Amino acid sequence: MRVGEVADIEPEDVPALTEPILRVTPKKGELRYADDSGRRILLEQETVKAIQRYLRVRAEHPLAESHLAEHLWLGQGSALPFGANGIRLMLIRRCKRLG
Repeated sequence: MRVGEVADIEPEDVPALTEPILRVTPKKGELRYADDSGRRILLEQETVKAIQRYLRVRAEHPLAESHLAEHLWLGQGSALPFGANGIRLMLIRRCKRLG
């Protein structure tokens, strides 16, 4: 997946374990898909479980029911959603920590 696609995931986009397929819709104006349906990405069961665990933790975030409710990724105490650059920086930090 592209980092921009990860940043654009909404909470209701998270698939169920029984059908772990994430649909990534093209941004407005992109003409790669004739039917505008986007592409489908098969997720591993462990990935879906991890995102579902995150959703349970996210529900306790002070901004989860605010103007950011449509954004899956929320930062700590920030009134802005996690964007592509924030996700990229988080991944870099975690990779360095893992070695």
